[in-house]
Amino acid sequence: MPQGKRKTERSKTTKRLPKESADTKEILSVPVVNEKPPVSLSMRPSSNRPFIIALVILGIAILFFLLRNQFIVATVNGQMITRYDLLQELEKKGGKQTLDAMVTQILIRQEAAKQGVMINSDELSAEMAKIESQATSSGQTFDQLLTTYGTTRNEVTEEIRLQKMIEKMVGERVSISDEELNAFIAENKQFLPDEGVGEGAKEQAKEQLKSQKVSTEAQKLTQELKEKANIQYFLEL
Repeated sequence: MPQGKRKTERSKTTKRLPKESADTKEILSVPVVNEKPPVSLSMRPSSNRPFIIALVILGIAILFFLLRNQFIVATVNGQMITRYDLLQELEKKGGKQTLDAMVTQILIRQEAAKQGVMINSDELSAEMAKIESQATSSGQTFDQLLTTYGTTRNEVTEEIRLQKMIEKMVGERVSISDEELNAFIAENKQFLPDEGVGEGAKEQAKEQLKSQKVSTEAQKLTQELKEKANIQYFLEL
């Protein structure tokens, strides 16, 4: 074969590759990522779901057991009495009186604050000491007395505070004359030491008469406060 023809065939089969531009290199250098839509967690099969549900149910059961006295107050042969049932019965039988007492307490505290009436710790301690002394003289400890009446020290302290507030607010309205005192002793001498004879009996009679008058004036004060107050009831008892 002639040499010139051989060169011609070689030139036909040889192809030049195009030069890589900067843009081509940049495109080739970017990795190809097969994009797929994200899989929702709710679509993923979970072998732990039954375990989680069981754990939640167990937690609720434990919580209910620990707080059972907040929902169930008693069981009778397996039949439950709920706190709601108890509250309904209490509302029917004593709810009106209890609510009225709560309203009265709030009114008295509000009026005491308005008048600047304060009860200090010394006054409370003195009254508590009197009650403890009375309990001891009757053969009981103060704690036994609290148990008997189903109350606590804090509740007694608040009752004393309320009573002292009333006494201070109506104190100016209460006065006892000698004639009133003598008449009271004559009517109640069988209930007084030494049948009302002596200074001790006279002092005791005076305290009892004062207590009665304070109670009467307290009722009047409460009525006055209720008439002036804006009281709205949202529960029919």
